Amino acid sequence: MFTFMLELNCPLDSKDTLIFTVETGPQASEALGTKAVFPTSELEVGNAWTAVRAAQKGNTVTIKVTSPPDAVIGRYRLSARLSSRRKHSDRKLGEFVLLFNPWCPGVFRCGPASVTAIREGDVHLAHDGPFVFAEVNADYITWLWNEDDSRERVYSDTKKIGRCISTKAVGSDSRVDITGLYKYPEGKGSTVASAASPMTRPLQRDNRGWRDQALSRMFWWW
Repeated sequence: MFTFMLELNCPLDSKDTLIFTVETGPQASEALGTKAVFPTSELEVGNAWTAVRAAQKGNTVTIKVTSPPDAVIGRYRLSARLSSRRKHSDRKLGEFVLLFNPWCPGVFRCGPASVTAIREGDVHLAHDGPFVFAEVNADYITWLWNEDDSRERVYSDTKKIGRCISTKAVGSDSRVDITGLYKYPEGKGSTVASAASPMTRPLQRDNRGWRDQALSRMFWWW
């Protein structure tokens, strides 16, 4: 969401129509989601581009623009059309960059997770530990999908995913590798267990995935 002011040559009348257009890319298209045309409205709409007339003082109109959660990331061109008594006036207003969308519904949001629990395989604990455990320990698998909906595994790589987990160093822009904090080195055993914690449930890996022995649950990644 961002706010800007328009300076007009006369006050905006209630019968005047103000329509905005946002475009990104060399060949913007509404069908592809790289172009949107929307008039000013009274309320924000969560799933579409909206422009709300926040305030008006004399010839100055304050506009508040909100982007939808699935808006394309990129550099946008913003233009406006003012329609008044069968007359149209078009004006290019400038450019803006949509880096991320703060109104994202949170599909890819990661909540609290214990790094120690992830490393030790304590996926029965609360919050997002199981999700992060899957991220750093998943296997890269290629399946052959047959016409009868059956599948055959034709390739798998247990070392491709979960490498080079990084963070920024304190006091500098250099990279610090923290992969060892999230997982044991590859090839150091197939059982992820901790003898120090009584809450640990050993997870054993077989050709079907990671099995929680105590809970008899399966975690699948493909």
